[in-house]
Amino acid sequence: MDHQVGRREHSSLLKRVTFARKPNSFEANLRRVASMSLISTKAEAFLNAYVSAFEAFDAARIADFYHSPCLTVRGDGQVMTFATGAEAFDFFSTVIGSYQDIGMTAFAFSEVEVASLGNAAVRLTCHWQMLREDASIIRAWHQTYVIRCSKDKWTILSSVFHQ
Repeated sequence: MDHQVGRREHSSLLKRVTFARKPNSFEANLRRVASMSLISTKAEAFLNAYVSAFEAFDAARIADFYHSPCLTVRGDGQVMTFATGAEAFDFFSTVIGSYQDIGMTAFAFSEVEVASLGNAAVRLTCHWQMLREDASIIRAWHQTYVIRCSKDKWTILSSVFHQ
């Protein structure tokens, strides 16, 4: 009888240990892949909305993608900071005017790489092409963003142009 009681206690302990076990590497990788898939989907939606704002030549919408404050390193190496949304708006008002002057009508992105930087940020790198109406390329570059994720809104904390 005592032997059976002991066995039940042991069996109960095994169930608790099994229930409380740490996930194996396969399970952890599966969760990580699912999480990265969701992040990648959100990143693509973010980029599509960002492209839409540029293609509409809407400086207010473009500026809204940027966190205040934010930092950007331009293609020529110039470091720009935007302390306020108004500063970002002023900058992008000038930028979109120059894009119109050189015939930009569309942007295309590819080679998107996304990495989680914890619960509140991601690093997003992509290849950009600025296009004319005939789809010829005006210029192409890579850009890396650090994006803050808060309440389902992503905003750019920093961006760096690179080759």
